[in-house]
Amino acid sequence: MAGTLLLDQPVTECVGAAGAGRRNRKGRTPGAGLFARRNAQRLSREEVAERARFLPTLPQALVTAYFSLGMSVEELALLHRRPKARMYRLLMHWRDVLSDRSFVTAAHYAGELPKELAELARAHWMEGLSLRQLAVVRHATVHEVRTRLAEARVALVTAAARRQATLSD
Repeated sequence: MAGTLLLDQPVTECVGAAGAGRRNRKGRTPGAGLFARRNAQRLSREEVAERARFLPTLPQALVTAYFSLGMSVEELALLHRRPKARMYRLLMHWRDVLSDRSFVTAAHYAGELPKELAELARAHWMEGLSLRQLAVVRHATVHEVRTRLAEARVALVTAAARRQATLSD
């Protein structure tokens, strides 16, 4: 596929030979966020629309309208009274969220976690709340939220491995 990077390519090919050690204006290396974008590009429109069923109502409607029903960004922006650029960024944000492996894992295995961790996993990986938003809502520091999310990720992977082990037996 043209424009798609493969995992077996050297890092210099992914970020460009001249940009391997450089930083852009925002202080990020040119390849930052590369894997999220690559995974998002590999998902078909049908896969994105299928995963959207786990989203809250409004994002689910937006993603379904754009990726499944074929509505244009202009039409969606007009309906929701937002600028086209903002609507496009919002759609690409939800596409990236749906492409994240943590989203799929949380969607399938969050019910097997303790209540607090399940709520945190759903809020972050499925509803798209940032660490700061979660910290404000939970009256905690960003560090505490990040630590709890790390615990939730380990618990999700453990639950997934446990279920896979029972299925293979």
